[in-house]
Amino acid sequence: MSKNMINLDEAVREWAWKEYAATATAKQRRLLNKQLQKKNEKYIDLQIDWSSVRFIDETKWMGEANANGILESAIKLEGRQMETGRIDPPEPTTSILFETKFVNNTNDPQKYTMRTEKTTRSSISTSIEKGLTKGFEMGVKLMTPCEVFEASAGFRREVTLCNSEGETFEEELMWGVESEIQVKENEVVEASLVVNERKQTGKFVVKTKISGMVYVTFTNIKDNNSFLKSTSHDISEVVREYIDKEKKRERDLPFVKISGDVVSVETVGECKFRYGVSQQVKVNKRSITLEEKAANNRDGAS
Repeated sequence: MSKNMINLDEAVREWAWKEYAATATAKQRRLLNKQLQKKNEKYIDLQIDWSSVRFIDETKWMGEANANGILESAIKLEGRQMETGRIDPPEPTTSILFETKFVNNTNDPQKYTMRTEKTTRSSISTSIEKGLTKGFEMGVKLMTPCEVFEASAGFRREVTLCNSEGETFEEELMWGVESEIQVKENEVVEASLVVNERKQTGKFVVKTKISGMVYVTFTNIKDNNSFLKSTSHDISEVVREYIDKEKKRERDLPFVKISGDVVSVETVGECKFRYGVSQQVKVNKRSITLEEKAANNRDGAS
């Protein structure tokens, strides 16, 4: 386990095995000894019941103070660092979703309809510095920042962080256009549907408040998982014991706090957002070339 992560599942398991050994009957102890002697073979299964443990996640997006001490937006547009130290606003990022060409080789104006629907993908990519896991997954709920959610970029208001190594969430966004294009005589019009995309980054802290009773059940694997014993404890006491043990192993967990019977764990990370914010229909007009006029005449004759 990373020094910057606390595995709640591991904390409960360590406490539960200690509790089993301390309260086991002679028969239960013999089964445990068999498991300890034969490390490649399991005799006892341990199941954790989290149903009576309450998890409350609160997201805070971290802003930075400017030169006047005023807290700026926590979500930053990606820009280019200049030699002067200031950051240039980012150049617009555009994607062409659809292109078409209308050729009018007649001596009269013509009208055409440009109609299409295309999709793009909005993405949130996360990286985690420290925080909470429960086994192999995190299960921490992150609220997307208002300015990103309100951009109607297809993101949900809340995503669940699962991978402590980082992950990417994607949502599809539909773009559509139905425009009437007027093409003068002997003219070519090239039209395209363009989407303007925004890239932003932001650093977040999710404070998870944990409280309640955790229950553990032990079963005998060799006897069709028959019941052996069960135990329970306040999760705050389990974590407190785990932290004390980790300190003796010279591992500090400053992002974990205990106040009364409530455990607070701060998950800190960064998000990179990429999403479409607007669409444009770009139209370019020019005179028809002799080659295009001849090609159209051939197509019409055939």
